[in-house]
Amino acid sequence: MRKLIVYILSLIIVFTGYFSQVTKNSDENDTKVVETYIEVYSNDSKDIEARVKNYIINSQGNKSEAEKIKWSKTFLDKVDIESLYNQYISNGGEADDLNKFANYITLNAPIRDDWEDLFKKEVYDTYGEKITKLEYLGKDLYQAYIKKNNVEIPYVVVSSRTGYFHG
Repeated sequence: MRKLIVYILSLIIVFTGYFSQVTKNSDENDTKVVETYIEVYSNDSKDIEARVKNYIINSQGNKSEAEKIKWSKTFLDKVDIESLYNQYISNGGEADDLNKFANYITLNAPIRDDWEDLFKKEVYDTYGEKITKLEYLGKDLYQAYIKKNNVEIPYVVVSSRTGYFHG
C-alpha cells in the first residue's frame, strides 16, 4: 500500500510539473520523492503567503477603493496564511486566484484574542488618539470612541478580524 501511495504521489508530482523525472528504484528513493514533494508544497505555501500579503496591501489590480479588500498590515502579519491556504485548497479553492484567496482569508481568518489591544495601539501610534470605548455593531464590526473636550464621540469603525478601520 505504501508503494502505491508513493507511486500516486510521484505521478501527481510529475503531472504538476514539479519534477521532470521521478525514480522509484528503492525505498530510499521513494522517501526522497515524498520528502521533496512535501518541501515543494511547503515552499508553494510560503510563496502564496508573500504573494497574497502583497496583493492585499499593495495592489488588487484595477479595483476601486470601495471594492478593495482592506486589512491592517499589523493584523495581516499575524494571520496564519499557510493554514488558511491549506483550508482554502482543501475546500476546492483555486490555487492561483489571489483575489479569491484574499477574500477567503478576509472571511475566514480567526479573530485574535488581542485584537482590541492591537487596534488601540495602531490608532494611538498613527493618530495619537486613545480609544475609550468599543461598541459592537454586528458581525466583526465595532464603533470606536475617543474623548474630545471631555465628551465621548464616535471616531472610527473597525473590523475585529482585519483591523481595518475608517471613520
